[in-house]
Amino acid sequence: MEINSTTPPSKRQKIAVTNNYDDAYFKSYEDLTVHAGMIGDSVRTNSYRLALLRCSDQILGKVVADVGAGTGILSCFCAQAGAKKVYAIEASGVAKIAEEVVQRNKLADKIQVIRGRIEEVELPEKVDVIVSEWMGYFLLMESMLNSIIYARDKWLKPGGVILPNVATMYLAPIRRDGEEDEDDDDEDGNNYDNEEEDGKFGDENHTSNSVAPLQPDCFDDAVQDEFNVWISVKRQYGVDMSFLGERLYDNYIKKAHVDSIYSTQIIAHPCKLSTIDILTVTESELRKIEAKFNFSCYGQAKLHGFVGWFTVSFPCDKEVILSTSPYSLQTHWQQTIMYLRKGEHVEQDTAIDGQISIKPNRKRFLDIDLKYAINDKQTKSQTYFMDGS
Repeated sequence: MEINSTTPPSKRQKIAVTNNYDDAYFKSYEDLTVHAGMIGDSVRTNSYRLALLRCSDQILGKVVADVGAGTGILSCFCAQAGAKKVYAIEASGVAKIAEEVVQRNKLADKIQVIRGRIEEVELPEKVDVIVSEWMGYFLLMESMLNSIIYARDKWLKPGGVILPNVATMYLAPIRRDGEEDEDDDDEDGNNYDNEEEDGKFGDENHTSNSVAPLQPDCFDDAVQDEFNVWISVKRQYGVDMSFLGERLYDNYIKKAHVDSIYSTQIIAHPCKLSTIDILTVTESELRKIEAKFNFSCYGQAKLHGFVGWFTVSFPCDKEVILSTSPYSLQTHWQQTIMYLRKGEHVEQDTAIDGQISIKPNRKRFLDIDLKYAINDKQTKSQTYFMDGS
């Protein structure tokens, strides 16, 4: 079963860049607006509640560890499902809020809040079940799955259960929203592909400070407006600032963006990149996720980039799947979009083949390498940095 909601997405906290990335990571989760956004994501919260109640036969009378408990809502769900004892482990200062939630809901006899990283705390006993909402953008950002692996190896009893127990990553090619015509010509018949080839956007031929003759394939409206300003300064005031437009474009295109797309933007059937069994995966396997992909396009379109998302599933009698797919209603995870530097024309059955490498780095961000070829022609590559913005 897949849970849907009309709740608008709310982004997770962007991790501050400091010399101590772990401290900054945990500090970011002391902001209650972050937790309100996650709990207010009813796809996420309802999926967990339904899954834990449907898994009550695996929780009833058992000892549970809630790793990264936050405000403690999943711990409360476990208590509602009949857990004998729940250890709510939370490294950030929001652990104090979790203690208050436990007290106000009269669950202190069942839930014990333990402040600290799972790698540093000592639990009173081994556990039968590990519960966690560990998923970051594009599944692996934040690197919290490593903590679940640690908890599993140290604290989970043989034959124990992890909820959720399987995660799957997907990729699909996309066109830009609103892009119906694959032709680059504007309404006057002018073609701007050659201007984009050398990456130069600012010249005296640009005639408007509100609409740039060249529309970079990836820009949203806000970025496009800023781009238009920089490339129009020379025409308006005789001062060349077009390099700032080029720099804006370069910086934008190097990032993997967190945003929502419409399913109608997808131009081929999605490809499954990786399926991760949480009961058996190792930290070394997570150091780099590599996968090949191949797509066969449907219809004429312009390939502007690729979109990634994930699902997690719970081993209930009636399976519960939490999906961040553009085919489902939105979650606060949204999707991950990787724009191409230059769009590519595709037609019915055009083949897109390639491979992707996803590598968590020490900042809890992601480094992504993507290579692709259209109809077995020249292989092109782009590198992306993902920090959740």
